[in-house]
Amino acid sequence: MSHIIYNGFYLAHPYSGLGVFTRELLRSLLTANTRVTVLLYRDQPTPDFLPPQVTILRSGHLPGRLGILTWEYFWVPKILQQYPDAHYCSPYSHPLPPLTRTGKILMVQHDALFFSESSYTKKLSRRMYQHAIRRTILRPEVQLGTVSHFSAQEIKKAIAYPDDIIILHNGIEHLHNETLLSKEEIQERFQIHGDYLFYHGGYDQRKNVETMVHTLQPLLSSHNVTLVLGGGKLHNTSLYHLPHEKHNVINTGFIDNSTLRSLYHHAKIFLAPSSYEGFNINIGEALMEGTPVLMSAIPVHTEVWGNYATATSFSNSTQLEQAIVSTLSATHKKKSTPPYTWNALAKKVLEYFRK
Repeated sequence: MSHIIYNGFYLAHPYSGLGVFTRELLRSLLTANTRVTVLLYRDQPTPDFLPPQVTILRSGHLPGRLGILTWEYFWVPKILQQYPDAHYCSPYSHPLPPLTRTGKILMVQHDALFFSESSYTKKLSRRMYQHAIRRTILRPEVQLGTVSHFSAQEIKKAIAYPDDIIILHNGIEHLHNETLLSKEEIQERFQIHGDYLFYHGGYDQRKNVETMVHTLQPLLSSHNVTLVLGGGKLHNTSLYHLPHEKHNVINTGFIDNSTLRSLYHHAKIFLAPSSYEGFNINIGEALMEGTPVLMSAIPVHTEVWGNYATATSFSNSTQLEQAIVSTLSATHKKKSTPPYTWNALAKKVLEYFRK
């Protein structure tokens, strides 16, 4: 098989879901003894897991948004033309001019929000960028992948995508080999007194974190339980609002993988209140640690996690309290692990390229 040109742009964003997807898919492709050339943006550091024999190509040093546009419109196409037989795998969809080449092109669009939610594309520049992506992924030489059947349906509706979309579920086991810290160490580091509920993920409006915090306030006090909010704002815009610390609510900020695994592991419950997701990898990370999960009753949660987690309302205080109290009082055994692995994802990618 021809070798793969891999877009490593989001390796520079390790705290984002796209960053995790980009890193772990690349790891698994390399494990499969695949010949990979990794494209890195500007001066981003070389990931420490890349073996010496991997070819790394870096773009130039234009600043800011101009640098990103140059990367996508000119530099990546130039590389692809230099390797006409190589397949191209991009963990995110981006504009790409028409190219004359024989290698296949696979791009992953993780959800339909960018095309269907106006609040994400209010600016003219973002609408133009969206239009350019739409034109790219509708071309017959570009194969689109996504992370759930729900996302595939939503994308098809949003952009009238005419062909089949490859379902490429995220893996969920990437934290499981990280060092597990003791509960006492975690409690001391973040000043957590007693048991805690845990949330980890984004803070844009669709995540419903602020609604969850408001709904949980009476329960946190009456049951002497702490709510720990992991992570931070990835973008400094009005879409991303990190709630201020309140009584029995602790914000950790961005944390390393060992700490993240430990917070999942020692939590009494993991909470997933989002109103829209493409996959929601955080639920899988919690389930890998045997932690009970309460999730919002949205279609993708039902599809991907319905056999492993419990759906509830995060806006109805009575229903949420009942679900939490019931979960806290139950005797839990480690649930069966969902069948989503990074090796399985890499296998599906390679199967497509080998056709």
